[in-house]
Amino acid sequence: MVTTSAPYHSLLGTLTPGTFFRQYQLLEQIGVGGQGVVWSALDPNQNRICAIKFNEIQDTDEAKADDTKVGQQFERLKKLHHAHILPFQDYGSDNNLRFTTGPYIPGGTLAYKIRVASPSFDEILRYGTEIASALDYLHNQGIIHRDLKASNILLDMGGHTYLTDFGL
Repeated sequence: MVTTSAPYHSLLGTLTPGTFFRQYQLLEQIGVGGQGVVWSALDPNQNRICAIKFNEIQDTDEAKADDTKVGQQFERLKKLHHAHILPFQDYGSDNNLRFTTGPYIPGGTLAYKIRVASPSFDEILRYGTEIASALDYLHNQGIIHRDLKASNILLDMGGHTYLTDFGL
């Protein structure tokens, strides 16, 4: 788990295991970064575990206009379908808090993998090929990943990569 502090929002203090945010039952906080916090949660409507990222948004007219723009970007991102891009399932804002949901990927981040053990040559080749394929697809869709780094690349239990957190 990343230990950097995230922007504080009063609602974040009320997010605890077992509580509900909309229809999602929160399970555990699985990440913290400079832009927010990520929780695993049960989506009883879909009967599956998902990940929810929470970001604070300001209560100003400019922030509300920006939130509308971000919503349009999320609509565009929801339409992306690529084997190595984490799909968005839901997004919205509530009480000055923006959230996005996607599948829960239990393998951690590429940054964590690199810190724990050096990837093998075969792993490096696979990661590079998968990431390049995802970026090529994004660029062909007219989308630029604005926050590409190892902590925004998730690994599944089979060691396959998923681009996430597009810097919105």
